[in-house]
Amino acid sequence: MPNYYIAVQSFLHQIDCSCPDKEHSDTVKIDQGDIISVYYERTHTTVDGWFVLIEVNQRRFYISINDLERYYSQGFLFSGLDIELQLNYLKFHIDESLDHADEGKFKETSKKWTEAKMYNEKLEAAAKSSMEVSL
Repeated sequence: MPNYYIAVQSFLHQIDCSCPDKEHSDTVKIDQGDIISVYYERTHTTVDGWFVLIEVNQRRFYISINDLERYYSQGFLFSGLDIELQLNYLKFHIDESLDHADEGKFKETSKKWTEAKMYNEKLEAAAKSSMEVSL
């Protein structure tokens, strides 16, 4: 069963190829809201290091673990746990804005909470469909 991430910001990824003529190189656009399935299949090259198989928009390719970690650390990708933490944090700020009768902060935080909730639902749906397929 793969691990799932969701793109919270659109970005371009350059697919690396270790072939001498680089014939498999390509650029993939990962849009906000896309689900990234990370599989346990890995490969290693002495020049480029470790790669892991991922699937985005029904397209599978290998991505450098360093690239995947960079996208995650830059905040382009969130895991389910990241989103749950964000939902709790935003819920706290919603309650705080209600306590202080701060309408502007309430609207801004509620909008962010709704977006995070949508991401969470998409990730849960992806994980659920994966479980149904594996059974």
